[in-house]
Amino acid sequence: MSERKEEELLLEYLTIKGLERIGKINDPVYLRRAKHEFDRMVEKKYCNYFLVVADFVAWSKSNGIRVGPGRGSVGASLIAFCIGITEVDPIEHELLFTRFLSPIRRDMPDADLDFMDNRRDEVFQYLRDTYGKNHAAKVITFSRFHPKGILKDVGRIFNIPVSETSKVSSLVLERSGGDARASFAL
Repeated sequence: MSERKEEELLLEYLTIKGLERIGKINDPVYLRRAKHEFDRMVEKKYCNYFLVVADFVAWSKSNGIRVGPGRGSVGASLIAFCIGITEVDPIEHELLFTRFLSPIRRDMPDADLDFMDNRRDEVFQYLRDTYGKNHAAKVITFSRFHPKGILKDVGRIFNIPVSETSKVSSLVLERSGGDARASFAL
């Protein structure tokens, strides 16, 4: 049997404290789920990732920086809930952990978090100061919307009759497969 790593022990400890905080330390359903998630995180060597995310979320909250409850598949993690990354109980809402961290997933998990716009730079500065400037980076994602879908959304927002938005969206030409990158849009 190999010796447990420090980050594994810390994540396990914080998870147990979290289960105590939410009053589920003796609930077999929660204990099974926590063990399952913990084993997966250890197997994939993601303990440090969860500890770092929990650290900067806790720092943000303790410094009056509002943090969203967690978006996307991270909401399906009981451990993320227990250690304060998210604010949604995935068992209560029947969320599937495998949606977040499946055994066959090759890419790293990501916790989609929202911070106050006018204080986001403080969070980034905390990360740079705490973990080093070579270990913190800003990432931005751009999304493209399907032209037909956008036209229908605009119609809905501005209360334009569906028959009119459907007529206009039918004028948009799309290549087979509906690839938005290949669409001809207005």
